[in-house]
Amino acid sequence: MRNLLALLLIFSFSAVFSQNAKIDSLQLEVNNAKGKNRILQLNQLALAFWDVDAKKSIALCKEALQLCDKYKEVILTFCFC
Repeated sequence: MRNLLALLLIFSFSAVFSQNAKIDSLQLEVNNAKGKNRILQLNQLALAFWDVDAKKSIALCKEALQLCDKYKEVILTFCFC
């Protein structure tokens, strides 16, 4: 039973670390993205943030929507906002 609990803790910590690494990587991509490509990167980052910080996720979606309006662009991608 103790081994199972230890194993579960290890997997949960590795999942959190993996999620943070993904968010950090996507944040770098958003920072470097320009124009219409930034919209796609913002949506990916918003999706990654959904389980971690829903308010941040919604703020990122709103920024992406503002850019869509600015560029008069309709981007067909998964957006949950």
